[in-house]
Amino acid sequence: MIGRNDPCLCGSGKKYKKCCLGKNEESLETLIGDELERIIRGIYEQPRMREELVQYEKHRDEWLNKLGQHWDEKSINVATTEFFLFVEQRQLWQQYIEDVLTTPLRDAVRSIVETWKEPVVLFGKVEGDQDGFVQVKEVLGEETFELEIGQELEKEKDVIVFGVGLRDARNGKNGLYTLTSFMFLKDVNQAFEKDVVNLVESSKLGASLAFYEKHMVDVYALMFDQDATSVDDLISTKLTEEQQEALTMIQEALEDVDAIAEVKELLQNIGITYFLKEKPRFRKPNVIAAAVFNVALDLQILGELSMTNREVAERFDVSTSSIKTHAERIRVFVEQMLAQTKAE
Repeated sequence: MIGRNDPCLCGSGKKYKKCCLGKNEESLETLIGDELERIIRGIYEQPRMREELVQYEKHRDEWLNKLGQHWDEKSINVATTEFFLFVEQRQLWQQYIEDVLTTPLRDAVRSIVETWKEPVVLFGKVEGDQDGFVQVKEVLGEETFELEIGQELEKEKDVIVFGVGLRDARNGKNGLYTLTSFMFLKDVNQAFEKDVVNLVESSKLGASLAFYEKHMVDVYALMFDQDATSVDDLISTKLTEEQQEALTMIQEALEDVDAIAEVKELLQNIGITYFLKEKPRFRKPNVIAAAVFNVALDLQILGELSMTNREVAERFDVSTSSIKTHAERIRVFVEQMLAQTKAE
């Protein structure tokens, strides 16, 4: 075994600690990570009995029925599979881990895998962050877990975290390896948290795996419902009465031209974002509503629909000159917003 002060084997002439030691440690960390990923992938490759497949399809149909309006089918399939393997049929996972532990493993890998026998369903709230990790305190329990900060994980407090994880000491004393379907939501007025707590109390099952076996899909549904109502809460709490009235006028105009749901949602988001960021001054809500509608026509957000400036002005009972005043600024804002969305 090469010592820290021995000449490095790469032939550089430097001591090992001054040359390849750090590289080798980084390589070892990568190897451990790859091995753990391989072990997790292995559970998905296990052969399934017919009864297991039938049970899985039953869950999948239920999840598609309850979440299909909010979530794409691929994401629902992933979440259903994780629920099935790690919660509802976790004995399959536990037996698989027992089998893995009988095979040759690095000591560092073995010490982590041994903690994987009991998956963790985390319903918690972000309390802070430190050294690249966020601390998430269980809402329904006493533990605080450390999660590595990813692009999708907001570090704000009061963000609710929900999903299945595996204990991982690489991420700290109480670190957690998050599986794919982990979800993060800024909880407006703690409404989502209260809904889940009420569901736990009414179920009489407490904060147990038995609760999640029966109601995990319902927690996801509550999350999506809260995500949808968050927009309404944002409008009612952050926008002025005039701004709210302008949004209503825009939506009424979109109804009149039979705009599709995606366009209605997009223009609503554009209106909200524009009001919050730009804080435009206007005396009449119908003027700003007309300007937004006019820009949507110009940028073909409304597809092939065509209306003249005069027709738009008449529709909103304003002058064409008043539309122009706001439309120029809104157009620049919308173009930048759409460009940023495409880049992301």
